[in-house]
This record gives sequence, C-alpha cells and structure tokens, in this order.
Amino acid sequence: MSVELLDHQTKVYTGEGHTFGSDALLLARFSRPKAGQRAVDLCAGCGIVGLEWLDGGLPFTLYGVELDAPAAALMAQGYADYTGSAQCIPVEGDARSLTLPCAGLVDLIACNPPYFTAGPRSSQAARARARHEGDFSLEEMAQFAARHLRDGGKLTVCHKPDQAARLLTVLSNHRLEPKRIQTVRNRGKEVPWLVLVEAQKNRRPGLIWEPEQILKTGAALYGKKVENPV
Repeated sequence: MSVELLDHQTKVYTGEGHTFGSDALLLARFSRPKAGQRAVDLCAGCGIVGLEWLDGGLPFTLYGVELDAPAAALMAQGYADYTGSAQCIPVEGDARSLTLPCAGLVDLIACNPPYFTAGPRSSQAARARARHEGDFSLEEMAQFAARHLRDGGKLTVCHKPDQAARLLTVLSNHRLEPKRIQTVRNRGKEVPWLVLVEAQKNRRPGLIWEPEQILKTGAALYGKKVENPV
C-alpha cells in the first residue's frame, strides 16, 4: 500500500491494481459538488474523485460506491483519515442492484467507468474489471444515475473519444440530457485522448462545448507526491 497526497494534504491510499490517473482527477475537477449537496463517486476505485472533492474543503455529503473489495477498502481508509467538515460514506457493493438512502435526491454523480468493450483483458482480475465493460456497462451506469439523481441533478463522466457517440446516446435514452462537453489532449498531440461529459436529469436539449484542455503532463498539472509505502 502507498499513500499519495492531494493539494491540501488529503490522503489517497493506493495498491497494486488500484491506482489512479489524470483522467480521474480531470473528472473530479470538471464538476465539483457545492456546499450542502449530496454527491456520489460511482466506480470509485481507491476513491480518488471523491477524495479530490473532499480536498476542496466544502461541507457536503459524499457516497463512494465500489464493487471491488480491495479497492473499496482503500477508499474507506482514505475516508477514515479525512478530517474536514464533509460527511463521507464508503459503500462496497454492486451498483447494478444497489439503491442508496439518498435515491432521488442526489445533486451530482461522477463516474469513471470501464473504457473498453473488446480487446485483450488484463490477467489481473481487478484491472480487467476496471478497464473492460462486463460487470458494469454504460447502460447500467445510466440506470443508476437516473434512479438516484433529483430532477436537474448532474452526472459527469469521462471516457475515450471514440466512445463519445455511444455515451451521449445512452445518456439521452435515460432522460440524462448532455449539457456540457470538453475534450482533453496532450501538448504536441493532434487528437484528444479523453472526453468529459456532463448530463442533467430531465432537462431540455442544449449542449455547451467547453474550450479544449491541453495538458503539459499530468504530474506537472496536479503536483501529487508519494509518501513512503505503508
């Protein structure tokens, strides 16, 4: 197990097969909960999206939902070490059948879902589950969001650009109207490697394209540092 520190010293616990990348941090910063809101970090992994929100210092209620037991344990450790004013609740469970106590009242859900539908799968079960749809599809993500969000509540998702059309279609089919989109590319590259989408429940069509983000490097942008392994 290792510990990484966010900008305001919030601890993120990581382990073999349970780390995080720039995509999760970009997702967390694409849409943050406001004071007093209810938020869900769906497909939370080690809890990085929710912990990045907690690191912002606002008082709100956070549920972190993760199926994989070792990843959920890392998330729970990060929540246990948090000392701020927000309420954070780790939930180990299958989002396909899970209904949280705040169903129908959630203001914001963020999801970093599995990206791939085909191709070679990792021999590590946790990594394969995190990267390939199988245990959790975009359809199932949208179903979870539709039953948990309030009217006007937001779902934010990061995904690969080649899946953007499918993602937008699935969201619209579940009354989650895409309202904001942004692409991300690395400096020196011609095409984006990530797309960020925000949808709102039961809202009219109207999509805003945000200016593209151009990254130097993930490490330089986010300034995370690694403590000694624990």
